[in-house]
Amino acid sequence: MHHYWVKEAGDPEAIGEYFPTGDERNGVPLYQNQNGLVLSREAHGSPEVYSWVIGSVSERRPLYGVKSDDLSAPTLGWQAFTAPEPVPVIRYFSKAQAACVRFVRSCVTSRSWRYQCGTTAIYNPKAKELTTFASQIFRREMLLIMSFS
Repeated sequence: MHHYWVKEAGDPEAIGEYFPTGDERNGVPLYQNQNGLVLSREAHGSPEVYSWVIGSVSERRPLYGVKSDDLSAPTLGWQAFTAPEPVPVIRYFSKAQAACVRFVRSCVTSRSWRYQCGTTAIYNPKAKELTTFASQIFRREMLLIMSFS
């Protein structure tokens, strides 16, 4: 199961992290962001034809979509339906990666200068880097966070 982040989109409500809701739709988890928009896999007429859609369930309004049979939301090929361009820039992470990314982001956004992750790391906001790392994986996740800032 993935967690998705929409980094850019013409509709600002589409931007943000999409968490699994616990429900499924067409054989895959349903995801929702903090604004109530969902990322879902939708069937079109025939059970063999699918698309991924970002939209409002309550308003029955698709903002963006992409035709794909994949069980994971594609990162490329999105089109604007009822929302303005640009189309979404989507990234996905495993559950463990998402937890690490959220942890680092919470430290950075709360202006926490020191935190524990095996060893103490100090964040330098001018250089946008951590001066000490617990592991190479943690460094990679931090760089990933900086790309979303």
